[in-house]
Amino acid sequence: MTTLLVLLVALTMGSEPDKVNLPARMFSLSTDPAHLRVDGKRLYISGFHSGKLVRERWPGKKAGKETVKELRLDAFEHYRTDRNMGDVREIRTAYGGDLVLANGKIFLGQVFQGTVMVVDQATFTPVKRLPIGGEGCLAASKDGKYVFFASNRKAEFYIIDTKTYEYRTIAYPPGGRGIGCLAVSPDQKQLYLGIQRGGKMRDGTTLSGGNSFLAVYDLDKEEYAGTVYLAQKRTNGRSDDSVPKSLAFSPSGKRLYIGMFQSEAGVLVVDTQTRELVDHIPFTPKRQNPAFPWVDPMSVAVFDRWLLIAIRHNQEIAVVELDSHKVVARITHAAPVDLQRVVVQDDRVYVFGDSTLMSIVKTTDLSKLLRGIDSKKTAPLAVTLVGRRKQDRDRGE
Repeated sequence: MTTLLVLLVALTMGSEPDKVNLPARMFSLSTDPAHLRVDGKRLYISGFHSGKLVRERWPGKKAGKETVKELRLDAFEHYRTDRNMGDVREIRTAYGGDLVLANGKIFLGQVFQGTVMVVDQATFTPVKRLPIGGEGCLAASKDGKYVFFASNRKAEFYIIDTKTYEYRTIAYPPGGRGIGCLAVSPDQKQLYLGIQRGGKMRDGTTLSGGNSFLAVYDLDKEEYAGTVYLAQKRTNGRSDDSVPKSLAFSPSGKRLYIGMFQSEAGVLVVDTQTRELVDHIPFTPKRQNPAFPWVDPMSVAVFDRWLLIAIRHNQEIAVVELDSHKVVARITHAAPVDLQRVVVQDDRVYVFGDSTLMSIVKTTDLSKLLRGIDSKKTAPLAVTLVGRRKQDRDRGE
């Protein structure tokens, strides 16, 4: 079961100016949270290294006494050559890939095993396996009727009917290969694919190097509406090897924020109407020694009028105003804990990394803190995540 970790105090001013504490519920998960989805107070976690799917509730009296449920992923055969050039047959377990919830089911990619497993949410029982590959990215339509799986091994994605399991196969734009992220537009009319390699610049040329790009597929017309070149051109004329890793739409849907891996540009901003890059939000290295020229803001999520950005190398959550793209706060952890991913769902913000420790922040607490920031100050507010007070835990909050 989860283990509560008591650290410091609740939302109070720190001892130094412009520093505050933000209360968070902190607990240990039963697996490494490679991917996370939330349904009410139930967490669905895909463990890459553990090779299992886990369902558990975040802690508190109101959560009841439901035990953690675990489902081992499928096994598969693997052959390797020994030193005598003979075949060695091994039985391995799939690694946990991306997952998504739709139509009362969990769709989970089984990395290396090669299928998408479908698990019934109510009984936590596998009901189907789709032979479309297991390594890739998943997204779902808002009504749960369709799930989209973009392959990282093949240059194609799939539109899956969540009732019949029939699926259609659509090739990536010519030259495209490798997937980094996937999302359905707020109006449910377009599918956005962050593709790792094979993009072309506006003049149609391709540089040597990575050439990452964004592809926009029109779900009504069943054709690509266009692409956006995301890679940065280096001084030597080559493309960088950046990869789009996370997508978040502004509340209006007119802006798309892209968290990038191995990009000095940081977070890219795309106008969804013109399909053009209109801005970028860069970050400088803080903790690296020696430092890379990039810090990997790999996870982005919109919260109210702010963008939350999990910056892997800096081990912080940067809070950016959507209107001005100004960094107004930097959130770090009181303990030496991985901060790589941020998820906003309902009235909670979930912060986690490769370790099993997760922090959950109430959106009311975060909103109160952010709305009190003096936007005229040039330096971002320094915020530390700390554990809740005992009386709050006893109430199950």
